[in-house]
Order: sequence, then C-alpha cells, then structure tokens
Amino acid sequence: MFFFFCLPFFFFFFTAQAALVNVTIDDSAGDPLSGARVAYTPPDAWNSQNECQDCAVHPDVAQLEAGTWHESTFSVDSATTKYPDVPLTASVSFNGSAVYVFCALTNAASDMSFYIDGVVAGTFVQPALASDSATFNYRVPVFASARLPARQHTLTIQNGLQGGPRALLVLDSIVYTRDDSTQPSALPAAGAGATPKLRDANVAAAVVIVLVFVAFSGGLAIFLLRRRRRRRAVYAQYMPEGAVRAFPTFLGPARPGTPAHPGTPGLAPPQPAYAGGRPAPPSTSWWVGRDQKSSYRPYDDLDQAQGRLQRPQGWERPTAQV
Repeated sequence: MFFFFCLPFFFFFFTAQAALVNVTIDDSAGDPLSGARVAYTPPDAWNSQNECQDCAVHPDVAQLEAGTWHESTFSVDSATTKYPDVPLTASVSFNGSAVYVFCALTNAASDMSFYIDGVVAGTFVQPALASDSATFNYRVPVFASARLPARQHTLTIQNGLQGGPRALLVLDSIVYTRDDSTQPSALPAAGAGATPKLRDANVAAAVVIVLVFVAFSGGLAIFLLRRRRRRRAVYAQYMPEGAVRAFPTFLGPARPGTPAHPGTPGLAPPQPAYAGGRPAPPSTSWWVGRDQKSSYRPYDDLDQAQGRLQRPQGWERPTAQV
C-alpha cells in the first residue's frame, strides 16, 4: 500500500525532470546550447543585417528575433543574381523532437522546401501580390514538424526550385523542442524565450495528474476500509462473545430472518454452545465456545462391531438431559 501512495510522487518527480523546452536558434547567433550555427549555401548568395548593402528588403529589426535576419533571392535570370537557377539553402543541426521555422514575409513570392535528414518534410508557397512588397508580416511559422524521434537531426531550408519563379526568403529564427532532462543548468537569454511557459504547462499538467491519482487512491482506500468494517459488523451480530468462527473466511452467515428462496420463511440463527446445560448446536453449527468442546459427536451412531473405530471417551459422550 505504501508503494501505491508513493507512486504519484515518483511520477511527479520524473515528469518534472523530463519537461520539454523550446530552444531558439537565431539566424545569426545560432544554437545557444550546442553552439551550432546556420550554414548558408552559397554563402555570398545570402545577405544579413550586418552587411546589408545589397539587401532586397529592409525589415524592422525591432520585430525580429535578436534584431537579425538572413535573406536570399532565387531567380533564373543571370542579370539579377550571382547564381541563376540555383536553389539557395540554409542548414542547421539540432537534437530534439520537434522543429519550427519562422520567417518575415512580404508581398513578394515565396517558394520554400524543407528537408529533415535529407527527406522532404514540407513546402511553403506564396504567390506574389500586386500590392507594395515592403509590407511585412513578422514571425510567420512557415514550417512545423512536431513528431520527430528525439535524437539528432539536420534541417535544410531551400529557397526556390530549378526552373521555378523568382522567390524571396527572409529567415528570422528556428525553434526546436527538446527534453530538459539533459539540458545544462544555465541557458543564455536568446534560447530561453519560450522555456518558462512550456515548463509551467508541463508542471501544471503533472500536478493535476498527481492530484487525481491521489484522490482516486484515497477514495479507494476509504471504500475498502468501510466495506471491511461493514462485513465485520455483519459477522459480529452472529458471533457471541468468546466464540471463534469454525467456517471458512470466504463464507459468511446469512442475515437473520432472510429466506434462502422466495416464499420460504426465514430461520433464526443457530444458538451457540455454552457451558451450563444449554442444548448443543446441530451439526451445521458455525462455531463452538472457545473453552468448551462440542457435545455433538457424529460417530455415536456407528456400529459397535466395528472395533477399529475408537469410541469417544466417557467424558466426551453426551449426557442425558434431566
């Protein structure tokens, strides 16, 4: 019983130890835990906030993660790009069970493909709009994969397809989910943005589960205890003081006056055997006195010729009633 009461606390401990947290990989600073940085290919086909002389767009840095971004433009026209008809990629490794990609979108066309461990996992396509391309939507989740095996993965973001239309990609950040049980004790501020909320949600869920389990266990224990006391009370009304039960524990006496079958009159419970000349109980008696031997002997009617059977002693033989 002690184990079952301790089980919720062990469950709560291990749940708290295995809380999931989000880690943000900035487009420039990289992973705050592992130090991995995003690899851009070809390197000179990408522009960043730090060296943005030829940037196609100029987003508001206050709306971006850590105030940085990386952008590239895919085109088949050699007059507008150094790498005509060459898809541009951004890759990073992470150890987790889910990953999300956030971009800043304009009214320009977008054509992104996402690969996890070399396998296509999703796409994001947005046609060009006729309105002003300088209008931005920030921190747009363009890709999400929430059911990955909890291990090391490589994410690759590809801008454009060979022979495809012109496309713009403005990368803001990448967020992945990992098990906090192997996380270092201190996190840099850049990677801990979403951690407290997720940890609080996991702890709250664990507390609710523990409380429900404790309430169920307590209710079950009270129910079993009361049931046991009721059964004892039923036996007690048939058991005279000083008597011991002579029937199996799993068989209980019927309630007094309760007929075995409908229409059958109820029978009173048998009287216990006491010293002092009171009549002895029949052979179906359920108990005998603690300090008294039953005067009923089933072998009194045996044939005396069967000498191999021992007759009861004189003091054991029933005496005639006076």
